[in-house]
Amino acid sequence: MMAAYARYGKVAEASEIYNWMPHKKALGWSLLLIAYARNGLVDEASEMLQSVPASDSIAANAVLAAFARAGNVAAAKELFDYMPARTSGSWNSLAQAYAQAGHLAECVKAANLMPETTRGTWVAMIRAYGDHGMVAEARTAFDNLPRVTVDACNTLIVAYARNGHLVEAKELFDAMLVRSTVTWASIMEGCTMNNLAGQALEIFHWENCSGQLMPDQVVLSAVLSAHSWLGCLDDAAGIIRDMASDYGIRPRVEHYCAILAMLTSRSELGDAEDLAASMPFVAPASAWKLLLDVCKI
Repeated sequence: MMAAYARYGKVAEASEIYNWMPHKKALGWSLLLIAYARNGLVDEASEMLQSVPASDSIAANAVLAAFARAGNVAAAKELFDYMPARTSGSWNSLAQAYAQAGHLAECVKAANLMPETTRGTWVAMIRAYGDHGMVAEARTAFDNLPRVTVDACNTLIVAYARNGHLVEAKELFDAMLVRSTVTWASIMEGCTMNNLAGQALEIFHWENCSGQLMPDQVVLSAVLSAHSWLGCLDDAAGIIRDMASDYGIRPRVEHYCAILAMLTSRSELGDAEDLAASMPFVAPASAWKLLLDVCKI
């Protein structure tokens, strides 16, 4: 029963069963620890890890991966150093933590030290190089992949687009035989950040009409950003209004923030303040920070 709850993300129920257990067996704490880690409960996982034998590499790797996803580099490195037996997954998670935090040198060092470089490690390096504007190196890491994957292509598209290489990003996008919604959102965001928001909307309409992919939260955020960049706030508001009926997606705070970010980037402070105040959610701190940053200019 506990294993089923843990597998399907029912962390509270799994924890309750664990607390009822008269004898806390290794399997029980390992299952609960993995459930905490995979559901982003990093603090709970870290605390419970103190009770797990160091030899439980599966549980330790799950927590290490959770630290990496959370961007907690210090905790990831501390756990990695504590592990007596490191697998390729351990090294991969450490490299991803460094890449996500923008620590290029450490990411490359981890990749060079690991016994076997995995696909995830190469993708982490593509991201790290891209974040530092080293597009040629990102492409070299991509070319070193034993097998090209959608995830790797998406990461390189982002690296190209963020560094102004939109032609290369579009060429890679067009060459992909299989795309995900992340691919779709990445190329659209790349167009928008390179002052081609109209092209971003053309890509959205083409893909949408093809019926190959159903827009998700990330794609619709990219659409809203493009509309906002073009100053088409009525169209953006229409998308938020009809999101549930057209796509079966309830508007979330990030959709409003996509519009807010563009308004603040254009110094349209009045409209941005009205939007932040009228959100059907409590506006996050990041939203008010955008407004404050504009006021300082």
